[in-house]
Amino acid sequence: MTLNALEKRWHSLFPKNTSICNLGYGFESIINHYQEPHRYYHNLNHISACLNHLDQFENLDSPQDIELAIWFHDVIYDPLAKDNEEKSAEFAIMTLDNLKFDSVRTEKIAHLVILTKHPSAPTNHDEKALLDIDLSILGSEASLYSDYESWIRQEYKSVPNFLYRKGRRKVLQSFLDQPTIYFTDVFKNKYEEQARKNLHDAIQQL
Repeated sequence: MTLNALEKRWHSLFPKNTSICNLGYGFESIINHYQEPHRYYHNLNHISACLNHLDQFENLDSPQDIELAIWFHDVIYDPLAKDNEEKSAEFAIMTLDNLKFDSVRTEKIAHLVILTKHPSAPTNHDEKALLDIDLSILGSEASLYSDYESWIRQEYKSVPNFLYRKGRRKVLQSFLDQPTIYFTDVFKNKYEEQARKNLHDAIQQL
């Protein structure tokens, strides 16, 4: 998805009387974060992929709130930090407050952002859809999944191999240990089997 296409989507999420200047500043700030040089996977390609998956979902109660959560969910990303989602939620609140966005919806979006800290326990269809969208890469075709593992390793390039393998194996196994990786029927039917194969193969290759 091009920057122009992303910018149009961003503007479409807000009331028409929202300050164009503030909208532009918010968009530029988000883009700058996702273009940070240490991001090999958690970048604009990931956001574009998530938005494309979102477009395929039907019967969501609040699709615009889910979309805003997608925009913000990885905006703060330090591979070695444990509070990226919390800081991303704070960033979302700050940005949306600056845009004079509805405060109730802002709190909901912040909650959704924090929910993307895996593992999580979604309680409704919208939350389940968001988590499935965020983890869609796990069920991708083998070649793309292999690229994903390479991108993640590059994001953790400061971590020695033996520590990385140990930590990565634990993360991948935690997904396999779940009764299902995906929460929605659409993703279970389409991606669950491939995701489990990808995760199993990745563990074997560590």
